[in-house]
Amino acid sequence: MPAVPCCRRRWRRCAPEFRLEALNTPGQTLDRRTLIDGKPLLLNVWATWCPTCRAEHQFLNGLAQQGVRVVGMNYKDDRQKAMSWLQRLGNPYRLSLYDGNGMLGLDLGVYGAPETFLIDGQGIIRWRHAGDLNERVWREELQPLWDQYNRRAG
Repeated sequence: MPAVPCCRRRWRRCAPEFRLEALNTPGQTLDRRTLIDGKPLLLNVWATWCPTCRAEHQFLNGLAQQGVRVVGMNYKDDRQKAMSWLQRLGNPYRLSLYDGNGMLGLDLGVYGAPETFLIDGQGIIRWRHAGDLNERVWREELQPLWDQYNRRAG
């Protein structure tokens, strides 16, 4: 069996503490507790300057329509451009964090966009993927883990 690239290994690391504004509501502060409610979620790191993010966006919209909980983290971007992007292309995110200076991205070890993290209901990062989330990655890697942590959450 070939080695799994570092960016796709299963993790077991607590999601970092943070305080960020909601993308669409400047002044509304969100923190780690916002994400942790006993149910798993996907944290998707994206930006309008990222062509690969645009390529994966339709797939994320489809996952959200299927009931997958996706939280967006707009990374080192212009807030107005990001809000316009979501209005134009659809918004798959139940919640949108604005990481304008990239500090949460730094704490997560993000080195580009897009990146996606599976965070379980207790706030543990269980999986990380650098690059676009697409049908193959979902089916072969992420969906089995999503199903497992979703069952655990009841």
